[in-house]
Amino acid sequence: MLADKSPAVRLMGAKLVLHSDRFGDLTKQVDLLLKDESIVILAEWGCVIERVSVAEVVRRMKADVNFLGDNPKDKEPISVSPPPFEPKK
Repeated sequence: MLADKSPAVRLMGAKLVLHSDRFGDLTKQVDLLLKDESIVILAEWGCVIERVSVAEVVRRMKADVNFLGDNPKDKEPISVSPPPFEPKK
């Protein structure tokens, strides 16, 4: 993924490497993206849209584990179903 022709796919690969504990041996390959000036359109949190280089997105991901908002430490996880029903006794 880090060498894919699509800048978006390269960034997905970088995100996987930088924000998980499974791919530590690929960190040096992510650093190569710090020279990638390909432009992507970024809508962080879906509000502000900006044109930014792959290199800048990688810099932001390296500086902030919560960049792109998928690892909120101060929020409760989203529940996909209500708790099981327990009848009153």
